[in-house]
Amino acid sequence: MEKHYRAEDVEQRWYRYWEEQGFFYSQPDERTPFTIVMPPPNVTGVLHMGHVLNNTLQDVLIRRKRMEGYNVCWVPGTDHASIATEAKVVQWLKQQGIHKWDLTREEFLRCAWEWTEKHGGIILQQLRRLGASCDWKRTCFTLDPPLYQSVIKVFCELYRKGLIYRGKRLIHWDPVGKTALSDEEVIHKEVDGYLYFVRYPFVDGKGAIVIATTRPETIFADVAIAVHPEDERYRSLIGKKVKVPVVEREIPIIADEAVDPEFGTGALKITPAHDFTDYEIGQRHQLPLINVMNEDGTLNEHALHYQGMDRFAVREQFVKELKEKELLERVVPYRHSVGHSERTDAIVEPRLSEQWFVKMKPLAEPALKAVMDGTIKIIPERFVGVYRHWMENIKDWCISRQLWWGHQIPAYYLPDGTVIVGETKEIAYEEAKKQGFQGSIEDLQQDPDVLDTWFSSWLWPLSVFNGILEPNNKDFQYYYPTNVLITAPEILFFWVARMIMAGYAFAQKPPFYIVYLHGIVRDKYRRKMSKSLGNSPDPLELMDKYGADGVRMGMLLAAPAGNDLLFDEALCEQGKNFCNKIWNALRLVKMIEEKQQPREPSSLENLAMQWMQQQLVAAAQQLTQLLETFRFSEGIKHLYKLIWDDFCSWYLELIKPRPDISKVTYETTCTIFEQLMQLLHPFMPFITEEVWQRLRKREEGASIMVSALPKWEEQSYDATLLQTMDAIRAIVTQLRNFAQQYQIPKTLKTNLITTKAHAPIFQEYLPILQRFTFVDGIEVVEDFPQSCLVYVVQGIQYG
Repeated sequence: MEKHYRAEDVEQRWYRYWEEQGFFYSQPDERTPFTIVMPPPNVTGVLHMGHVLNNTLQDVLIRRKRMEGYNVCWVPGTDHASIATEAKVVQWLKQQGIHKWDLTREEFLRCAWEWTEKHGGIILQQLRRLGASCDWKRTCFTLDPPLYQSVIKVFCELYRKGLIYRGKRLIHWDPVGKTALSDEEVIHKEVDGYLYFVRYPFVDGKGAIVIATTRPETIFADVAIAVHPEDERYRSLIGKKVKVPVVEREIPIIADEAVDPEFGTGALKITPAHDFTDYEIGQRHQLPLINVMNEDGTLNEHALHYQGMDRFAVREQFVKELKEKELLERVVPYRHSVGHSERTDAIVEPRLSEQWFVKMKPLAEPALKAVMDGTIKIIPERFVGVYRHWMENIKDWCISRQLWWGHQIPAYYLPDGTVIVGETKEIAYEEAKKQGFQGSIEDLQQDPDVLDTWFSSWLWPLSVFNGILEPNNKDFQYYYPTNVLITAPEILFFWVARMIMAGYAFAQKPPFYIVYLHGIVRDKYRRKMSKSLGNSPDPLELMDKYGADGVRMGMLLAAPAGNDLLFDEALCEQGKNFCNKIWNALRLVKMIEEKQQPREPSSLENLAMQWMQQQLVAAAQQLTQLLETFRFSEGIKHLYKLIWDDFCSWYLELIKPRPDISKVTYETTCTIFEQLMQLLHPFMPFITEEVWQRLRKREEGASIMVSALPKWEEQSYDATLLQTMDAIRAIVTQLRNFAQQYQIPKTLKTNLITTKAHAPIFQEYLPILQRFTFVDGIEVVEDFPQSCLVYVVQGIQYG
């Protein structure tokens, strides 16, 4: 055997073996299913530390349940990621001198599929390297035909129920990507800017009211000034009119409780077409909507002589004009949160736009009830309150995106503007004819927009088993609802809550019963890992250096249940060292294989075996409890101590041949080692498979990953024995420290002095003391001699 464990010689070999043997594959049978659907990473993505954490946690559960005898099904897949993928394809084409708008939609989509087939799905290959035991035969992509058709069918059903509508609403707008964005596609960053204090003259010419704004370029779209109704400074001004600076349009001063009297001057300019709070105020007061912004971030005719200029250039020039006209009172540096597009990094604009929306309140009611009555359990429980708040205050969902890559909205327009929704153009045409349309099918023009990516991923647990198109199919009836969802808390509302809504809306069942929300991966300085900070290591490089098992263990050690984890590469090194410790234990066991003799076990061997078997049962039962409560980090730490301290440092030392070992003891040692590897396998699959295979000769097609876990929960253990052994081990440690402190020669042998009450314990465990310390025998006394050094360990006094 190699002196050191070499992960590179082991991992690819065993993963290939697992796939060839079909251990990952699942199909319905008489066993109880255990199902997880992987949160689908973007098809553009590559493995990052968040993926490593998320998929390691899933794999631990999957491998454990497989060994417990469940029919395990872990469905992998990728998300088409409309905005991200389209941006990648546009960039790829630009490198070839081709612009998106030079192509027809069909030509662009051919290019997008070419790029996806060439570059997409890399992350799924990388997850194999991590050891993810997914059923790869079930790999799904959100644009696969059955999943595509499921999305279209759901859109049409919701539309016919009156839950989808088209309307002009305020949405997040990306001026670079030229598309609407959902809330989760907007990243808020702290930005250094300015607060501009601008004077709005009263119409009667008697003074002015001053407001503060960070976006003076939107003044052209102002329709009112709002103050808090209880603000004594402005109460007498409510109802008066002022002129919009430069524009000279007359607007009223109104009262609304949404105004924060502490911000700026306490007077707020109201621009309903360009601010979400203003939009709500505008709706309450029936104010007009003026849109001053074009799709590309330039200003339109409402901006007067600034028409056609970029928004930020207008800001700079308009501020100068306000100053020249003595309408700018002062400018103050101001740090504030500004929304940026997740994909283009452009500063987003709230913009009035014609979009498609889903009415969410009817869908949210059963989804909220399911969590509040415990049908679906959210772990950690503190997120239940967050979920409840979101669901009780839910707003309609903007589902249209101005892109070509994705699920094209199945809405068709007649020449007179009438909208017909249908699963196909032919179905829409037949519906149009029923409504009296006399034209041809070519007269129907499909809506060019695609659906928000989340509109396909909210159906993920349903669509991967084809539960939308064929709800009575065997797979869907067997695997759905799934058991557990493991994901990050930042998408609790945007994905998790919507999946729950979809589950009840289209299957009348929850999509899963448990949601475990793990923390965010941060560095040891508590900074979120990101490419921009340069603090996120490449997981593949880490696996090259420490092995997949080492990286998995490093992540798990850092991952307290439900809390953010502080990742430190040193933890991966600890994982690698643990692999080497296990490897050295295997080398020792294989070495003593040659020294076994057909004799009865010695008293020391019997004592060691009895203790280790009891320790194993107790540890196995505790590990089960930890995994059932999703305390993965405590679980791996528990196993680390059991294997490193109890098995390697104590048990193997106790049974080490002097000069031989009984055959019974050797066989028992192999069984204990096998069972330890079974416990550890879900956490560290590669080293455990290698050790398990080498311990004994295995049948063709055997694997630790499909070996049955012993029924430890049905066994009992002697707690008194374990407590006593802990005390003896503590005494051994004390004696070793004592020998080191007083430089006692290793050749010295002397008696341990104890009282009559504890003499039987020391007599029973004397072989351990003789093996590990300078103790030769036991001497019983009524009182300790004055020259004797006395210690008390766990209530036992000795000297």
